[in-house]
Amino acid sequence: MQARKGSLSLSLEIILGILIIAAGMGLFIMREGPMLPDTMQIQCCDVADYRYLAEHFWGVPHDLSTYREDFHGYWGTVLSSIPFRDLGTGTVHLLLKHSGFGTTLSLHIFLMLLLASSSLCFFVLACRIVGTTRAALMLGILVLPPQQWILTEKFLAEPFLRALLILLLIPILALTKETKHPVVAATSIVVLSILTSHFKVMWMIFGFLLLPIFLPKLIKQRQWAATAILVGGIAFIPITQSIVHTVGWGNASVSGGVGLHLSGKYQTFLPFVCSQISPNHSPWYFCHTDTSEFKPWWVFLQEQSLSTDVVRLVRSLDEAALPFLLSQPMVTIRDIFEGFRIATNFPDTDSSPLHLIDWLTMIVLFCGLVFRKTSMLSGFALALWVIPAIGNALSTYDGRYHMIMAGIPLAIAVLLLSEIPWTGILQIRKGIHP
Repeated sequence: MQARKGSLSLSLEIILGILIIAAGMGLFIMREGPMLPDTMQIQCCDVADYRYLAEHFWGVPHDLSTYREDFHGYWGTVLSSIPFRDLGTGTVHLLLKHSGFGTTLSLHIFLMLLLASSSLCFFVLACRIVGTTRAALMLGILVLPPQQWILTEKFLAEPFLRALLILLLIPILALTKETKHPVVAATSIVVLSILTSHFKVMWMIFGFLLLPIFLPKLIKQRQWAATAILVGGIAFIPITQSIVHTVGWGNASVSGGVGLHLSGKYQTFLPFVCSQISPNHSPWYFCHTDTSEFKPWWVFLQEQSLSTDVVRLVRSLDEAALPFLLSQPMVTIRDIFEGFRIATNFPDTDSSPLHLIDWLTMIVLFCGLVFRKTSMLSGFALALWVIPAIGNALSTYDGRYHMIMAGIPLAIAVLLLSEIPWTGILQIRKGIHP
Protein backbone atom coordinates (compact mmCIF):
# COMPACT_ATOMS: atom_id res chain seq x y z
CA MET A 1 0.00 0.00 0.00
CA GLN A 2 1.51 3.29 -1.09
CA ALA A 3 1.87 6.13 1.39
CA ARG A 4 -0.68 8.88 0.94
CA LYS A 5 0.65 12.37 0.31
CA GLY A 6 1.13 14.15 3.64
CA SER A 7 1.68 11.02 5.69
CA LEU A 8 4.68 10.52 7.96
CA SER A 9 7.28 7.79 7.77
CA LEU A 10 6.24 4.43 9.18
CA SER A 11 8.38 4.74 12.30
CA LEU A 12 7.00 8.20 13.11
CA GLU A 13 3.44 6.98 12.53
CA ILE A 14 3.99 4.11 14.97
CA ILE A 15 5.43 6.47 17.59
CA LEU A 16 2.55 8.93 17.15
CA GLY A 17 0.00 6.13 17.36
CA ILE A 18 1.57 4.71 20.53
CA LEU A 19 1.59 8.16 22.15
CA ILE A 20 -2.11 8.75 21.42
CA ILE A 21 -3.09 5.28 22.62
CA ALA A 22 -0.92 5.57 25.74
CA ALA A 23 -2.60 8.89 26.54
CA GLY A 24 -6.02 7.22 26.29
CA MET A 25 -4.96 4.32 28.52
CA GLY A 26 -3.43 6.76 31.00
CA LEU A 27 -6.65 8.81 31.22
CA PHE A 28 -8.63 5.63 31.82
CA ILE A 29 -6.27 4.38 34.56
CA MET A 30 -6.34 7.80 36.24
CA ARG A 31 -10.14 7.67 36.33
CA GLU A 32 -10.64 4.01 37.23
CA GLY A 33 -7.65 3.39 39.52
CA PRO A 34 -5.18 0.46 39.53
CA MET A 35 -5.46 -2.49 37.18
CA LEU A 36 -8.02 -5.07 38.24
CA PRO A 37 -6.73 -8.38 39.65
CA ASP A 38 -6.51 -11.55 37.63
CA THR A 39 -9.91 -13.01 36.76
CA MET A 40 -8.97 -16.42 35.35
CA GLN A 41 -11.38 -18.21 37.67
CA ILE A 42 -14.53 -16.10 37.58
CA GLN A 43 -17.21 -18.33 39.08
CA CYS A 44 -20.46 -16.98 37.71
CA CYS A 45 -22.37 -14.98 35.17
CA ASP A 46 -21.47 -14.40 31.52
CA VAL A 47 -17.71 -14.82 31.95
CA ALA A 48 -18.10 -18.22 33.57
CA ASP A 49 -20.65 -19.21 30.89
CA TYR A 50 -18.10 -18.55 28.15
CA ARG A 51 -15.46 -20.62 29.93
CA TYR A 52 -17.85 -23.52 30.66
CA LEU A 53 -19.09 -23.64 27.05
CA ALA A 54 -15.55 -23.64 25.64
CA GLU A 55 -14.50 -26.42 28.02
CA HIS A 56 -17.50 -28.44 26.88
CA PHE A 57 -16.77 -27.92 23.17
CA TRP A 58 -13.04 -28.60 23.37
CA GLY A 59 -13.37 -31.53 25.77
CA VAL A 60 -11.61 -29.84 28.69
CA PRO A 61 -12.75 -31.26 32.06
CA HIS A 62 -14.71 -28.80 34.20
CA ASP A 63 -13.16 -27.90 37.53
CA LEU A 64 -16.47 -27.39 39.31
CA SER A 65 -14.73 -25.89 42.34
CA THR A 66 -14.13 -22.81 40.18
CA TYR A 67 -17.82 -22.40 39.35
CA ARG A 68 -20.84 -21.27 41.29
CA GLU A 69 -23.23 -23.90 42.61
CA ASP A 70 -25.80 -23.63 39.78
CA PHE A 71 -23.14 -24.80 37.30
CA HIS A 72 -23.08 -28.10 39.20
CA GLY A 73 -26.78 -28.56 38.50
CA TYR A 74 -29.42 -27.16 36.14
CA TRP A 75 -27.35 -24.36 34.55
CA GLY A 76 -24.42 -26.63 33.74
CA THR A 77 -26.92 -29.03 32.16
CA VAL A 78 -28.32 -26.24 30.00
CA LEU A 79 -24.89 -25.08 28.81
CA SER A 80 -23.86 -28.68 28.02
CA SER A 81 -27.02 -29.20 25.95
CA ILE A 82 -27.64 -25.83 24.29
CA PRO A 83 -25.16 -23.37 22.69
CA PHE A 84 -26.48 -20.52 24.82
CA ARG A 85 -23.40 -18.36 24.22
CA ASP A 86 -20.73 -18.25 21.55
CA LEU A 87 -17.39 -20.02 21.44
CA GLY A 88 -14.86 -17.26 20.77
CA THR A 89 -14.46 -15.67 24.21
CA GLY A 90 -14.21 -18.92 26.12
CA THR A 91 -11.72 -20.34 23.63
CA VAL A 92 -9.41 -17.35 24.10
CA HIS A 93 -9.81 -17.74 27.86
CA LEU A 94 -8.69 -21.39 27.68
CA LEU A 95 -5.72 -20.53 25.45
CA LEU A 96 -4.56 -17.87 27.90
CA LYS A 97 -5.05 -20.14 30.86
CA HIS A 98 -3.10 -23.04 29.39
CA SER A 99 -0.33 -20.74 28.18
CA GLY A 100 0.18 -19.54 31.75
CA PHE A 101 -0.72 -15.95 30.89
CA GLY A 102 -2.78 -15.41 34.03
CA THR A 103 0.21 -16.08 36.26
CA THR A 104 2.14 -13.12 34.87
CA LEU A 105 -0.40 -10.51 33.74
CA SER A 106 -4.05 -9.92 34.55
CA LEU A 107 -6.71 -10.45 31.91
CA HIS A 108 -7.57 -6.77 32.29
CA ILE A 109 -4.12 -5.83 30.99
CA PHE A 110 -4.46 -8.39 28.19
CA LEU A 111 -7.73 -6.83 27.02
CA MET A 112 -6.25 -3.34 27.13
CA LEU A 113 -3.27 -4.51 25.06
CA LEU A 114 -5.67 -6.19 22.63
CA LEU A 115 -7.56 -2.96 22.03
CA ALA A 116 -4.34 -0.96 21.92
CA SER A 117 -2.74 -3.21 19.29
CA SER A 118 -5.84 -3.26 17.06
CA SER A 119 -6.07 0.55 17.34
CA LEU A 120 -2.40 0.95 16.44
CA CYS A 121 -2.82 -1.38 13.45
CA PHE A 122 -5.78 0.68 12.28
CA PHE A 123 -3.88 3.95 12.68
CA VAL A 124 -0.77 2.89 10.78
CA LEU A 125 -2.76 1.56 7.81
CA ALA A 126 -5.32 4.38 7.90
CA CYS A 127 -2.46 6.87 7.56
CA ARG A 128 -1.76 5.31 4.17
CA ILE A 129 -5.41 5.60 3.14
CA VAL A 130 -6.68 8.94 4.50
CA GLY A 131 -3.50 10.69 5.64
CA THR A 132 -1.86 11.12 9.03
CA THR A 133 -3.96 14.08 10.23
CA ARG A 134 -7.32 12.43 9.58
CA ALA A 135 -6.12 9.07 10.90
CA ALA A 136 -4.81 10.69 14.10
CA LEU A 137 -8.12 12.47 14.62
CA MET A 138 -10.04 9.22 14.18
CA LEU A 139 -7.68 7.38 16.51
CA GLY A 140 -8.07 10.07 19.16
CA ILE A 141 -11.85 9.67 19.09
CA LEU A 142 -11.48 5.89 19.46
CA VAL A 143 -9.01 5.80 22.35
CA LEU A 144 -8.87 9.09 24.27
CA PRO A 145 -12.29 9.08 26.02
CA PRO A 146 -11.82 6.95 29.18
CA GLN A 147 -15.20 5.23 28.75
CA GLN A 148 -13.93 3.60 25.54
CA TRP A 149 -11.78 1.32 27.74
CA ILE A 150 -14.39 0.36 30.37
CA LEU A 151 -15.29 -2.87 28.61
CA THR A 152 -11.78 -4.21 29.35
CA GLU A 153 -12.79 -4.61 33.01
CA LYS A 154 -14.56 -7.92 32.32
CA PHE A 155 -13.54 -10.84 30.15
CA LEU A 156 -16.61 -10.70 27.92
CA ALA A 157 -17.19 -10.84 24.17
CA GLU A 158 -17.44 -7.04 23.88
CA PRO A 159 -13.71 -6.09 23.98
CA PHE A 160 -12.95 -8.71 21.33
CA LEU A 161 -15.78 -7.44 19.16
CA ARG A 162 -14.52 -3.87 19.50
CA ALA A 163 -11.00 -4.91 18.48
CA LEU A 164 -12.40 -6.74 15.43
CA LEU A 165 -14.58 -3.79 14.39
CA ILE A 166 -11.63 -1.41 14.65
CA LEU A 167 -9.64 -3.75 12.40
CA LEU A 168 -12.63 -4.01 10.06
CA LEU A 169 -12.37 -0.27 9.49
CA ILE A 170 -9.13 -0.85 7.55
CA PRO A 171 -10.53 -2.86 4.58
CA ILE A 172 -13.71 -0.75 4.67
CA LEU A 173 -11.68 2.44 4.23
CA ALA A 174 -9.61 0.74 1.55
CA LEU A 175 -12.69 -0.20 -0.49
CA THR A 176 -14.10 3.31 -0.27
CA LYS A 177 -10.79 4.82 -1.43
CA GLU A 178 -10.36 2.86 -4.67
CA THR A 179 -7.94 0.24 -3.34
CA LYS A 180 -5.72 -1.58 -5.81
CA HIS A 181 -6.30 -4.80 -3.87
CA PRO A 182 -10.08 -5.32 -3.64
CA VAL A 183 -9.68 -9.10 -3.27
CA VAL A 184 -7.54 -8.62 -0.16
CA ALA A 185 -10.04 -6.11 1.24
CA ALA A 186 -13.03 -8.39 0.56
CA THR A 187 -11.23 -11.37 2.10
CA SER A 188 -10.37 -9.34 5.20
CA ILE A 189 -14.01 -8.26 5.58
CA VAL A 190 -15.19 -11.87 5.34
CA VAL A 191 -12.63 -13.23 7.83
CA LEU A 192 -13.30 -10.48 10.37
CA SER A 193 -17.08 -10.88 9.94
CA ILE A 194 -16.86 -14.62 10.58
CA LEU A 195 -14.78 -14.02 13.71
CA THR A 196 -17.22 -11.42 15.09
CA SER A 197 -20.13 -13.84 14.67
CA HIS A 198 -18.32 -16.44 16.79
CA PHE A 199 -17.86 -13.97 19.63
CA LYS A 200 -21.52 -12.94 19.49
CA VAL A 201 -23.92 -14.52 17.00
CA MET A 202 -25.99 -11.33 16.68
CA TRP A 203 -23.15 -9.85 14.63
CA MET A 204 -23.74 -12.46 11.94
CA ILE A 205 -26.44 -10.04 10.70
CA PHE A 206 -23.82 -7.33 10.26
CA GLY A 207 -22.08 -9.21 7.48
CA PHE A 208 -25.34 -9.35 5.51
CA LEU A 209 -25.90 -5.63 6.08
CA LEU A 210 -22.54 -4.96 4.42
CA LEU A 211 -23.52 -6.67 1.16
CA PRO A 212 -25.89 -3.98 -0.21
CA ILE A 213 -23.37 -1.32 0.88
CA PHE A 214 -20.34 -2.61 -1.02
CA LEU A 215 -21.63 -4.96 -3.74
CA PRO A 216 -22.91 -2.25 -6.14
CA LYS A 217 -19.46 -0.65 -6.36
CA LEU A 218 -17.64 -3.96 -6.80
CA ILE A 219 -20.08 -5.07 -9.51
CA LYS A 220 -19.89 -1.70 -11.29
CA GLN A 221 -16.10 -1.95 -11.33
CA ARG A 222 -16.34 -5.58 -12.54
CA GLN A 223 -14.38 -6.83 -9.56
CA TRP A 224 -15.83 -10.31 -9.91
CA ALA A 225 -13.33 -12.12 -7.70
CA ALA A 226 -13.86 -9.69 -4.80
CA THR A 227 -17.63 -9.87 -5.34
CA ALA A 228 -17.63 -13.67 -5.23
CA ILE A 229 -15.48 -13.72 -2.09
CA LEU A 230 -17.69 -11.19 -0.31
CA VAL A 231 -21.00 -12.87 -1.21
CA GLY A 232 -19.77 -16.43 -0.68
CA GLY A 233 -17.94 -15.62 2.55
CA ILE A 234 -20.85 -13.75 4.13
CA ALA A 235 -23.28 -16.50 3.10
CA PHE A 236 -20.94 -19.01 4.75
CA ILE A 237 -21.17 -17.33 8.19
CA PRO A 238 -24.38 -19.05 9.38
CA ILE A 239 -23.03 -22.35 8.08
CA THR A 240 -19.97 -21.99 10.33
CA GLN A 241 -22.30 -21.40 13.27
CA SER A 242 -24.30 -24.52 12.45
CA ILE A 243 -21.13 -26.59 12.10
CA VAL A 244 -19.85 -25.51 15.52
CA HIS A 245 -23.21 -26.14 17.18
CA THR A 246 -23.61 -29.53 15.50
CA VAL A 247 -20.15 -30.68 16.56
CA GLY A 248 -20.43 -29.40 20.12
CA TRP A 249 -24.10 -29.82 20.94
CA GLY A 250 -25.64 -31.95 18.19
CA ASN A 251 -27.82 -28.96 17.29
CA ALA A 252 -27.61 -27.39 13.84
CA SER A 253 -29.45 -24.21 14.85
CA VAL A 254 -27.63 -20.92 14.36
CA SER A 255 -28.37 -19.63 17.86
CA GLY A 256 -29.68 -20.88 21.19
CA GLY A 257 -31.40 -19.17 24.11
CA VAL A 258 -33.26 -16.42 22.22
CA GLY A 259 -36.56 -17.43 23.83
CA LEU A 260 -35.05 -17.25 27.30
CA HIS A 261 -33.96 -13.66 26.65
CA LEU A 262 -37.43 -12.81 25.34
CA SER A 263 -38.93 -14.04 28.62
CA GLY A 264 -37.01 -11.29 30.37
CA LYS A 265 -37.92 -8.67 27.77
CA TYR A 266 -41.67 -9.06 27.20
CA GLN A 267 -44.26 -9.94 29.85
CA THR A 268 -46.49 -11.22 27.05
CA PHE A 269 -44.02 -13.87 25.85
CA LEU A 270 -44.68 -16.57 28.46
CA PRO A 271 -48.50 -16.27 28.11
CA PHE A 272 -47.96 -16.59 24.33
CA VAL A 273 -45.95 -19.80 24.86
CA CYS A 274 -48.72 -21.20 27.08
CA SER A 275 -51.40 -20.23 24.53
CA GLN A 276 -49.75 -22.51 21.96
CA ILE A 277 -50.25 -25.51 24.25
CA SER A 278 -53.49 -27.21 25.28
CA PRO A 279 -54.28 -25.97 28.82
CA ASN A 280 -54.87 -29.51 30.03
CA HIS A 281 -51.58 -30.81 28.66
CA SER A 282 -49.14 -28.02 29.46
CA PRO A 283 -45.87 -29.42 30.85
CA TRP A 284 -44.71 -26.01 32.13
CA TYR A 285 -45.23 -24.94 35.71
CA PHE A 286 -45.41 -21.23 34.81
CA CYS A 287 -48.49 -21.86 32.61
CA HIS A 288 -50.43 -22.60 35.80
CA THR A 289 -49.19 -19.62 37.81
CA ASP A 290 -49.30 -15.83 37.61
CA THR A 291 -46.66 -14.58 35.15
CA SER A 292 -47.56 -10.88 35.33
CA GLU A 293 -44.64 -10.08 37.67
CA PHE A 294 -41.50 -9.17 35.73
CA LYS A 295 -38.48 -11.35 36.43
CA PRO A 296 -35.04 -11.47 34.81
CA TRP A 297 -34.65 -14.59 32.70
CA TRP A 298 -32.10 -16.17 35.06
CA VAL A 299 -34.46 -15.80 38.03
CA PHE A 300 -37.28 -17.30 35.98
CA LEU A 301 -35.14 -20.26 34.90
CA GLN A 302 -33.91 -20.90 38.44
CA GLU A 303 -37.49 -21.07 39.70
CA GLN A 304 -38.52 -23.40 36.88
CA SER A 305 -35.54 -25.69 37.50
CA LEU A 306 -37.14 -26.92 40.72
CA SER A 307 -39.93 -28.69 38.84
CA THR A 308 -39.12 -28.65 35.13
CA ASP A 309 -36.80 -30.19 32.55
CA VAL A 310 -34.96 -26.92 31.88
CA VAL A 311 -33.26 -28.10 28.67
CA ARG A 312 -36.60 -29.01 27.15
CA LEU A 313 -38.02 -25.71 28.42
CA VAL A 314 -35.28 -23.58 26.83
CA ARG A 315 -35.69 -25.39 23.52
CA SER A 316 -39.46 -24.86 23.62
CA LEU A 317 -38.99 -21.15 24.32
CA ASP A 318 -36.61 -20.92 21.34
CA GLU A 319 -39.20 -22.58 19.10
CA ALA A 320 -41.79 -20.00 20.16
CA ALA A 321 -39.46 -16.98 19.73
CA LEU A 322 -39.94 -16.30 16.01
CA PRO A 323 -43.73 -16.90 15.98
CA PHE A 324 -44.02 -14.53 18.95
CA LEU A 325 -42.05 -11.74 17.25
CA LEU A 326 -44.10 -12.17 14.08
CA SER A 327 -47.32 -12.06 16.10
CA GLN A 328 -46.51 -8.52 17.26
CA PRO A 329 -44.77 -6.89 14.26
CA MET A 330 -45.50 -3.31 15.30
CA VAL A 331 -44.06 -3.84 18.78
CA THR A 332 -40.97 -5.50 17.33
CA ILE A 333 -40.45 -2.69 14.80
CA ARG A 334 -41.04 -0.08 17.53
CA ASP A 335 -38.38 -1.65 19.74
CA ILE A 336 -35.90 -1.78 16.85
CA PHE A 337 -36.47 1.92 16.13
CA GLU A 338 -36.17 2.66 19.84
CA GLY A 339 -32.86 0.81 19.87
CA PHE A 340 -31.67 2.93 16.96
CA ARG A 341 -32.87 6.12 18.65
CA ILE A 342 -30.77 5.47 21.76
CA ALA A 343 -27.66 4.71 19.67
CA THR A 344 -24.72 6.56 21.17
CA ASN A 345 -20.99 7.08 20.90
CA PHE A 346 -20.84 7.43 24.69
CA PRO A 347 -22.66 4.52 26.39
CA ASP A 348 -23.79 4.77 30.01
CA THR A 349 -23.32 8.54 30.10
CA ASP A 350 -26.01 11.16 30.63
CA SER A 351 -24.76 14.43 29.23
CA SER A 352 -26.66 16.87 27.02
CA PRO A 353 -23.55 17.93 25.05
CA LEU A 354 -22.71 14.28 24.36
CA HIS A 355 -26.29 13.54 23.29
CA LEU A 356 -26.04 16.51 20.92
CA ILE A 357 -22.85 15.03 19.45
CA ASP A 358 -24.73 11.76 18.90
CA TRP A 359 -27.52 13.51 17.01
CA LEU A 360 -25.06 15.53 14.93
CA THR A 361 -23.23 12.28 14.14
CA MET A 362 -26.49 10.74 12.96
CA ILE A 363 -27.27 13.77 10.76
CA VAL A 364 -23.81 13.70 9.16
CA LEU A 365 -24.06 9.97 8.46
CA PHE A 366 -27.48 10.26 6.84
CA CYS A 367 -26.25 13.22 4.78
CA GLY A 368 -23.28 11.11 3.74
CA LEU A 369 -25.65 8.56 2.18
CA VAL A 370 -26.63 11.17 -0.41
CA PHE A 371 -23.16 11.44 -1.95
CA ARG A 372 -21.62 8.59 -3.93
CA LYS A 373 -18.11 8.97 -2.50
CA THR A 374 -19.27 8.95 1.12
CA SER A 375 -22.30 6.65 0.93
CA MET A 376 -20.40 3.44 1.72
CA LEU A 377 -18.69 4.78 4.84
CA SER A 378 -21.99 6.28 6.02
CA GLY A 379 -23.78 3.00 5.40
CA PHE A 380 -21.12 1.08 7.32
CA ALA A 381 -21.34 3.42 10.34
CA LEU A 382 -25.14 3.31 10.43
CA ALA A 383 -25.08 -0.49 10.10
CA LEU A 384 -23.00 -0.62 13.30
CA TRP A 385 -25.93 0.94 15.16
CA VAL A 386 -28.48 -1.38 13.54
CA ILE A 387 -27.16 -4.46 15.38
CA PRO A 388 -27.83 -3.24 18.95
CA ALA A 389 -31.14 -1.82 17.66
CA ILE A 390 -32.20 -5.32 16.60
CA GLY A 391 -30.87 -6.63 19.91
CA ASN A 392 -33.18 -4.21 21.70
CA ALA A 393 -36.13 -6.15 20.27
CA LEU A 394 -34.73 -9.46 21.55
CA SER A 395 -33.49 -8.70 25.06
CA THR A 396 -33.36 -6.04 27.75
CA TYR A 397 -31.04 -3.20 26.74
CA ASP A 398 -27.56 -3.06 28.26
CA GLY A 399 -25.18 -0.14 27.73
CA ARG A 400 -22.35 -2.48 26.89
CA TYR A 401 -24.08 -3.30 23.59
CA HIS A 402 -23.07 0.16 22.36
CA MET A 403 -19.61 0.03 23.93
CA ILE A 404 -18.59 -2.33 21.14
CA MET A 405 -18.72 0.39 18.49
CA ALA A 406 -18.44 3.43 20.80
CA GLY A 407 -16.81 6.30 18.94
CA ILE A 408 -16.54 4.50 15.59
CA PRO A 409 -19.58 6.23 14.00
CA LEU A 410 -18.31 9.58 15.36
CA ALA A 411 -14.82 8.97 13.93
CA ILE A 412 -16.35 8.16 10.54
CA ALA A 413 -18.61 11.24 10.73
CA VAL A 414 -15.58 13.46 11.39
CA LEU A 415 -13.84 11.93 8.37
CA LEU A 416 -16.96 12.50 6.26
CA LEU A 417 -17.19 16.15 7.33
CA SER A 418 -13.92 16.77 5.53
CA GLU A 419 -15.25 15.14 2.36
CA ILE A 420 -18.98 15.88 2.10
CA PRO A 421 -18.63 19.59 1.20
CA TRP A 422 -16.09 18.91 -1.55
CA THR A 423 -18.15 16.00 -2.86
CA GLY A 424 -21.22 18.23 -3.04
CA ILE A 425 -19.30 21.00 -4.84
CA LEU A 426 -17.94 18.52 -7.39
CA GLN A 427 -21.43 17.16 -8.06
CA ILE A 428 -22.80 20.68 -8.53
CA ARG A 429 -19.97 21.49 -10.96
CA LYS A 430 -20.69 18.34 -12.94
CA GLY A 431 -24.33 19.39 -13.15
CA ILE A 432 -23.34 22.81 -14.48
CA HIS A 433 -20.65 21.50 -16.83
CA PRO A 434 -21.78 18.04 -18.01
